[in-house]
Amino acid sequence: MTTTTVTAGMLAKVRALLDLAEHEGTPAAEADLARQRAESIMAKYRIEVDDLLGQKVLAEGVQAPTPVPFDVKVTGNGPFRNYYAYLWGSVVVHVGLRSMGEWSYPGGEATWMARGVGFEADVQYAEMLFTAARMAFSEYLEPKLDPEASDQVNAYRLRRAGMERKRIADILWGNTDKVFMGRVGRLYKAECVQRGEEAVLSGRGVTGAAYRQAYAESFVREFENRLRRSRSGGSGLALGNREQVLNEAFYARFPDMRPKAAVEGDTWVDPRSTCPKCKASKRGECKEHYVPMGRSSRGRDPYSEAAQRGRASGADAARSVDLGRTGGGRSNSIGGA
Repeated sequence: MTTTTVTAGMLAKVRALLDLAEHEGTPAAEADLARQRAESIMAKYRIEVDDLLGQKVLAEGVQAPTPVPFDVKVTGNGPFRNYYAYLWGSVVVHVGLRSMGEWSYPGGEATWMARGVGFEADVQYAEMLFTAARMAFSEYLEPKLDPEASDQVNAYRLRRAGMERKRIADILWGNTDKVFMGRVGRLYKAECVQRGEEAVLSGRGVTGAAYRQAYAESFVREFENRLRRSRSGGSGLALGNREQVLNEAFYARFPDMRPKAAVEGDTWVDPRSTCPKCKASKRGECKEHYVPMGRSSRGRDPYSEAAQRGRASGADAARSVDLGRTGGGRSNSIGGA
């Protein structure tokens, strides 16, 4: 069995364990165990990938290898689907793949799939990097109720994820009265003290929804920035025709994605430029062609206490992602065994 086969098998195990950990029907204890096993395999996998990438170094006159196809499950149709898709996009840019996304429905469940081409070692590194980011992102935002744990521990785990106190009270005791909501806050703070942590989700004006949104936005932003900074320090000989080779392989797999030659007259014309009513209107747009700018607000207050704490926590989590090999994202290897 080749190193490539071994690492691919290990990554498949990690993804299966993560799917189990994040499934709604998985008990909390089983989900935690699955996550721990995934993290253990990831450590071994990272060593295998780094060894693979260091086996062959591109030299002058060496021909670029043939890109290989990939199909990666990025996310389901959950509340954080846009963030997972953004994380994958950041990895694609960093590593140097050609990728497109589309919805698939295996077993009737909506799944956002990334399909494309890349050099073999780069594809493996991209999957490893995305899996590591996915693990760090989901660790605090998608917890499960553990029937074996105390109310205090469960209140802490659920509240740490930004879940509203009313929802936690309903989950734990089936009662959403203010007394029970207050109990959630006290148990959460008590567990934070016991763990030596700051109770970032306590205090007036700290809402879980704002925290979760700020956490997610800060995580993907910091993760992307870390990848960009690591690329700026990269060195070594790059594949001169990498982009051309990848493009041709991508269009061979997806012919409909190949850019079509421009047709004379086939350009978009702003309908307002030829509309008499728009020309007569003081604002330059008639009722039919008027498009309101919408609210300038970004939604939940980005300067609230919850948002500030969420941004700090999200950035810290993104900094914990092991980026694997150092320097530029794109491998200097010729891509395989």
